[in-house]
Amino acid sequence: MPLKIGQLYTYPIKALLPTPIPSATVTKNGFQYDRRFMLLKIQDDGSFKNMHIVYFPELSLFQPTIIYPDGADEKGSIKVDFRPPSDSRKQPDSLEFPLQPDPAGLPEVEVMMHKSPTKAFDMGSPYSDWFSKCLGFRVKLVYVPRPTMPPGR
Repeated sequence: MPLKIGQLYTYPIKALLPTPIPSATVTKNGFQYDRRFMLLKIQDDGSFKNMHIVYFPELSLFQPTIIYPDGADEKGSIKVDFRPPSDSRKQPDSLEFPLQPDPAGLPEVEVMMHKSPTKAFDMGSPYSDWFSKCLGFRVKLVYVPRPTMPPGR
């Protein structure tokens, strides 16, 4: 029986809505650009908590879009649209950041992924502050350059 794929999706930011994609490059760790960023809730004691949409439903108000590299000099980006409910006092807004940031010079952050400590990099205040303002509590946007294990493990 033939298999037909109607639509491909990827999650450039872990726990946000998926992004439809026209095609995908599959690596040993899954789709290229999948779950390379994540949001961490900053706890009162300064520690970080991984965020999952099931526990933070407000994450469904963010729609990421991948803007793919176009040519040798273009590096690509991720655009995130914030779409608050119409009865909210918050206004729709957008943020764009590099698809493949250079981690050199970015502060290192240890995150837990699949019960394993993983090296991530703090993307900085402009990005974290934007998400924090939209969500109404403090978060940190981090870049995870390499997944720790392939999907399904």
